[in-house]
Amino acid sequence: MTTQIKYIVYGLLIVGLTFLFINCKKISEPEDENGGEWIETQITTNDSDQWQPAVYENRIVWQDTRNGNDDLYMYDLLTSAEIQITTNNSDQRRPAIYGDKIVWQDNRNGNRDIYMYDLSTSTETQITTDNSNQEQPAIYEDKIVWQDNRNGNEDIYMFDLLTNTETAITTIVSRKGNPSIYEDKIVWWDERNGNFDIYLYNLLTSTETQITTDNSGQYFPIIYGNRIIWQDFRNGNDDIYMYDFLTSTQTQITTNESAQQFPTIYGDKIVWRDQRNSNWDIYMAELVL
Repeated sequence: MTTQIKYIVYGLLIVGLTFLFINCKKISEPEDENGGEWIETQITTNDSDQWQPAVYENRIVWQDTRNGNDDLYMYDLLTSAEIQITTNNSDQRRPAIYGDKIVWQDNRNGNRDIYMYDLSTSTETQITTDNSNQEQPAIYEDKIVWQDNRNGNEDIYMFDLLTNTETAITTIVSRKGNPSIYEDKIVWWDERNGNFDIYLYNLLTSTETQITTDNSGQYFPIIYGNRIIWQDFRNGNDDIYMYDFLTSTQTQITTNESAQQFPTIYGDKIVWRDQRNSNWDIYMAELVL
């Protein structure tokens, strides 16, 4: 028995470090296979663009243009506090977070490298030094994955912080990007079939699996637990979709006719950038059982 997902939008007014909830309204009713309600909350209201969000437990990080370049900011859902993570005048983009570690792509050296910031020690570390571009990082525990073009095409690489070793995950010549990792599974988008599909690689079995087969584009996958979410163009605009390994079901998360892009997930929370208000804002959907 399916239950409708009810979306509620809350505008957030920032006063210093205090966020006040205003303008509550119901905006859509897509269905969910697992039951429960999705409660949607607006996180940012700054007039500049905030995008590329990532979430871990009570922390949300994103890319922010309020200072004239791309910096990284973080919002704590428990304390309602917003802090700036990077201050370098170059662009820091595509953040990902796990525990106290935030990773991103950084062009301060004239190419794109992977950097990491540890919230527990307030230290910043450069992860990659190859002169080609390393982009779109993701992190799980002590493993960092990214898109790498050192071989003349886009491959997926992994770095283990414990062993200090780097491994190439893919070698097939095709456009690939936006890797995501959870436990022993890595997902990414891949153009080997002439359109963008979602693929999965299992580190334990060294096997690769195609997840999506729709002829439209599926991009920017994120994996968490038994769920993969992604940005999908099958309806003529960018929506957010989800696939559940346990139930083998696919669910459309957003139905607004504007663009919803760059999703990420942690537990029962999904966040993305959304253009329904004419500029890019960060929205969140939460499954309430």
